[in-house]
Amino acid sequence: MSDIIKAGILPVAIEFMDRPCIRATEAFAGAGYPDCEALLIVEVEGSEEEIDAQLARIMAIARRHNPVELRESGSPEESAKIWLGRKSAFGAMGQINDICVLMARSRSRSFPMFCVGSGRCRKTTVLMWAMCFMPGMAICTR
Repeated sequence: MSDIIKAGILPVAIEFMDRPCIRATEAFAGAGYPDCEALLIVEVEGSEEEIDAQLARIMAIARRHNPVELRESGSPEESAKIWLGRKSAFGAMGQINDICVLMARSRSRSFPMFCVGSGRCRKTTVLMWAMCFMPGMAICTR
């Protein structure tokens, strides 16, 4: 996520979901997400040439991180399905538990440590949580 921003690319949207959120959302909305540790959904806009150039740069950045899977939407319908899943994330959390805590601030510098620590904590506690957010905006936990 930060490498995209550091490269000077300013997507219209960039969203993060972790594995528990992906699984809950997939069960709830069937968006076709891969079963992976985390995913980014990135949306760009502009002329066809601008979109192609931005996507080429984003895909190159993503490949440097050895993703399990890398997809580019091929149609407005496919894009709508991707966003249906993301917009269903908070509703999906309500399907697995009736407690949802929203935290509205995160510091981008400490986020990688938070994610690593979060994964470790999940293995040693009875609490379960999922993360879904826009950079610097919100984290959904439960």
